[in-house]
Amino acid sequence: MQDVLTGPSVDPRRLKSGSLSIYSSIPAMRGETMSGYPVDAPPVLVGHYWLTGTPVPLSVNVACTDYSVAKNGKLVAYRWDGETALSAQKFHWVGKG
Repeated sequence: MQDVLTGPSVDPRRLKSGSLSIYSSIPAMRGETMSGYPVDAPPVLVGHYWLTGTPVPLSVNVACTDYSVAKNGKLVAYRWDGETALSAQKFHWVGKG
């Protein structure tokens, strides 16, 4: 069994409600690099961002699986098989969107 890895703390109060402002609060969604979590660190999955659209990695080693299932969005999972670079093809989901 592999150890569970956690990423840097993110204060969800810094995110504004509404999908456009949430996307703009995540650096990778603005075309910037993720700061604070090195690209050579182990992959990390995060949540609590209420994303919409098609699931994709936020950076080479950061992915979000929160795609607003409580608001009729997708229930999203990432199938991690030990890869160091996350892939959009490894996301699986059910639901609308």
